[in-house]
Amino acid sequence: MKTYRAMFLQAKEAPYIEAAQAYGAGNFRIIFRYLLPRLVPVLLPSFVTIIPSFVFLEATLAVLGLGDPVLPTWGKIIHSAQANEALYMGDYYWVLIPSVILILIGFSFALVGFTLDRIFNPRLRRL
Repeated sequence: MKTYRAMFLQAKEAPYIEAAQAYGAGNFRIIFRYLLPRLVPVLLPSFVTIIPSFVFLEATLAVLGLGDPVLPTWGKIIHSAQANEALYMGDYYWVLIPSVILILIGFSFALVGFTLDRIFNPRLRRL
């Protein structure tokens, strides 16, 4: 978080921001035209990489029975399978399929985040 704030403050003090303010550009234009294009290449890969942690957090809360009782989620399916003792009855797929899907979702978001980081970060590019 401090890194993003430092980048924002550094970009805010750039000479072209002063020039934009001098010719009368509004705050909305300065933010969306000058500041965000400098910060999006750093913010976007981080946000995409963070998404699996929130998915796993929701699934963990649902498995523990603390999730939203109305919404059908992968964690709620696993919780229902444990409550109905599906594993003891040989219905292992009630736990296995949602678990594999959660792993695949986390892995896919991580790969997309790392790919975006490789695209936007010039230090990670190969020659």
